[in-house]
Amino acid sequence: MSHDNTVSVTSEERRRGTRLFFQSSFFNGFAFAFLADSIVQLIAIHFGATNLQLGYLASAIHVSGFVMLIVPVLLGGRKIVTVYFLFWLLRGLLSLGYGGVVFLDGQPAVVLILVVYTLFAVSRNIGTAMDSPLKHILFPVEKRGKRISRNLFWFQASRLLGRLGSYLLFMIDFFNSILGLVFIQYLGVVFNSITAVLIKKIPVQERVEKTSLGKVATIAMQIVHHKEQLMILCLYLVTMVAFIFVSLLVAFQRRVLEYSETTVLLIQFFASCGYIAATVVAPKFIDKIKSIPVLLVAFGSQILCMGILIFIPVDIHIAIMIILVVIMYFVHSILFIMSNKLLLGIIPVADKIGFSVVVNFSTAIAALVFGAAAGGLADISEANSFTVSHIYSLSFNLGGLVCVIGFFCTIILYKYKQKKLIDI
Repeated sequence: MSHDNTVSVTSEERRRGTRLFFQSSFFNGFAFAFLADSIVQLIAIHFGATNLQLGYLASAIHVSGFVMLIVPVLLGGRKIVTVYFLFWLLRGLLSLGYGGVVFLDGQPAVVLILVVYTLFAVSRNIGTAMDSPLKHILFPVEKRGKRISRNLFWFQASRLLGRLGSYLLFMIDFFNSILGLVFIQYLGVVFNSITAVLIKKIPVQERVEKTSLGKVATIAMQIVHHKEQLMILCLYLVTMVAFIFVSLLVAFQRRVLEYSETTVLLIQFFASCGYIAATVVAPKFIDKIKSIPVLLVAFGSQILCMGILIFIPVDIHIAIMIILVVIMYFVHSILFIMSNKLLLGIIPVADKIGFSVVVNFSTAIAALVFGAAAGGLADISEANSFTVSHIYSLSFNLGGLVCVIGFFCTIILYKYKQKKLIDI
């Protein structure tokens, strides 16, 4: 696979396209805060969703990546930007289906939430398959780390404002209800539509490669037989899977600590502060120092945090919980930035969409397995009264093991790079 960075955009198109990309990320932060995020989990918890169902919701964004297998076949030849725009717009329109929960109760409402969120996630995944190729085109290698951080900053800054807005709205009686939650999601549809329009304006003419499933399989085998690429893909997968367990903090706070919905949203606001802090700190070093030392420290920190969550008492002071959440989101943001930077560095020019399909399909498999395990372990603990400190102890224990895998994958990648230098 070739990794030449020559792309068919002028410097002016790259400048304008990058600006529009950042703007779309800013509005997308509001859209995600209102359409997905903790709002969906809170609605599901309100209607009595099981832990297995909550585990699915925490992983559905990635599980729906299975649909990516048909993208190169059905959408080959169409402009990347057009595909991105259409499916981003569609994910917002599909979210209008949440209005149906107003007329339902119990499991029928939960099933509706699961169906709508799955369709939302499928549409989002097809759109985000165009995201990495666009970044590859718009972000030059020498500035790639800083651009990734800046893009994430705009997304997380607006996501923080969206979470703050949700928290303030919940202080009003009308919004502290199912009708209020649905209204907030409809507000997200508006911001999502603005995001889609901005994406459509990005001046990139490149089209989705007409890739057969056989070609996708070939790309997958090339990655498997290339140790460096395989380890980088594993690091990316571990980072995505680890966030499933971080997302369980919403259910943990609501069901175990028995925090109100308003308090959970307030903690999620502080979580966004952790994300933003990472996007401010990362640009200062991301393109100047090696990724591996940062990844080792980040995975080590996340292992420690998961260990704390396993044994955390249910009467923990809220201030300590906020500090722990901020640290975990800060660390995960660093992991996301660094793993994304490594992944973008191995995207081939000739098979960008095919490579993206492999990444998304692999993520879907990992998310399905670990999302089901995370929720299932909590249900098993609850049903059999088997707990270390609370019903999510086993789930967070698995989350810690996932981060241990990431730690050792980083060491293997480091040893491979060292051996490669010696061989040269």
